[in-house]
Amino acid sequence: MPNSEMSTSPIKKKLRPSTWLILIAVFTLPAIMSALLTHTRMLQLQRETVLWKWLLDFSLGWYIWAALTPLIVWLGRKYLIERANWLKPAILHFSFGLALSIFQISLAVFFSILVYAEPMNWTYISGQIVPTVFGRLLSQLTVYFVILGVSYAIDYQRQSSERAVRESKLESELTTARLDALKQQLQPHFLFNTLNSISVLMQKGEITLANKVLNDLSDLLRQVLRKENAQLVTLEEELEFVRRYVAIEQVRYGERLEVTFEVPGEFLSTPMPSFVLQLLVENAIRHGVAKKADSGKVRVTARRLTDILQLQVIDDGVGIDGKAFTEGVGISNARSRLRHLYGDNHRFEIRNNDTAGVTALIEIPMEIKAD
Repeated sequence: MPNSEMSTSPIKKKLRPSTWLILIAVFTLPAIMSALLTHTRMLQLQRETVLWKWLLDFSLGWYIWAALTPLIVWLGRKYLIERANWLKPAILHFSFGLALSIFQISLAVFFSILVYAEPMNWTYISGQIVPTVFGRLLSQLTVYFVILGVSYAIDYQRQSSERAVRESKLESELTTARLDALKQQLQPHFLFNTLNSISVLMQKGEITLANKVLNDLSDLLRQVLRKENAQLVTLEEELEFVRRYVAIEQVRYGERLEVTFEVPGEFLSTPMPSFVLQLLVENAIRHGVAKKADSGKVRVTARRLTDILQLQVIDDGVGIDGKAFTEGVGISNARSRLRHLYGDNHRFEIRNNDTAGVTALIEIPMEIKAD
């Protein structure tokens, strides 16, 4: 999606009156300057000159460029000149520039003929109009590329501002996700149940397992609090975090909880948003398996769909009550982060299974690099 931000066409979207006023004001300035310079030059040469005629003459030419500006902006966005792909778009813009320059000069000359009632015959055309077209061609071609360059500069500035806003929002959402994850892990029922499990293990003499649970809890909280957490982490890093969480919950639920991972090793280096997979596994355990009277299963899978990574968290729990279901802060935050990171190029669904339980599905591009 590298060019998606520059794809909006100003031709299809009607320009507001204020935009036209700005264009007229911008192009009036060079018209006045050109008229004054030409008038001054004619006075220095002691030739007959009338300022208003020069103003009219140059205004006609510049206002034609003003009218052509939306088309040039559209052409610039459609055939974007980029560092990795510049030759073909540059040749196209050179051709567009020649065509529009010839059109601009011809139209300006035509209006001039109408205004000054000049003769329209072959002698005048071959002696005045044709030399004028070729004489002005280079300067008008330069105007085309100046307009194109300014449009690129404005687009770049706009995109930089939008990117800064997006990055700021993503940082805020990442902080919210990290704090939310910490809050979930520090909730009294989780912390007390974990500490109680450690106590029971120690009473049974299972010191090694108790020490492992304590280390998992410590590592889990340390990973949440790490300041260097990025927006994107590898799938391997996210799975490591999820396994620590599952290991702690496994002690609590015992044989009632079975969590399996079906993730091919070839996908482990794929970038994905941090904390999202852990959130889905946590929801599957807390809202699915924990509410069942008997044992429950959670399955985490990953597979590739061409250039898309599909992740699924599937449980056989109690499912979602459609009428009573409300999306929590964690899911809303995850949905927002996915939208800001991938735009429309992603999929995020939470749905009931045909038999029992819930499937949470995420599909994201595989080519995006981690921070």
